[in-house]
Amino acid sequence: DVDSEGNRTKFSNHSFGIALDINASANGLYESCYTIGPGCRLRMGGEWNPRRNPLSMTAQHPVVIGMKRIGFRWGGELEGLQKDFMHFSLAGD
Repeated sequence: DVDSEGNRTKFSNHSFGIALDINASANGLYESCYTIGPGCRLRMGGEWNPRRNPLSMTAQHPVVIGMKRIGFRWGGELEGLQKDFMHFSLAGD
């Protein structure tokens, strides 16, 4: 939950240590984005572009594979209007 200024009003999964962000400068958080493309709006972090930046993670990236293997879900595979390429969570969101 967030207030009218965009500030969190409750603790996040990050606060409890069940979510983490990896390399935000190359793995941004996008909104208004069912699939990544020109209509997506970068909300936080840096541009996600695996063709130009090897630090941008895809489903085949060794970090994503390893994190999923130990039970984390990857934010690049979130359903809906948000893609959070830096995000990993045990809670699934």
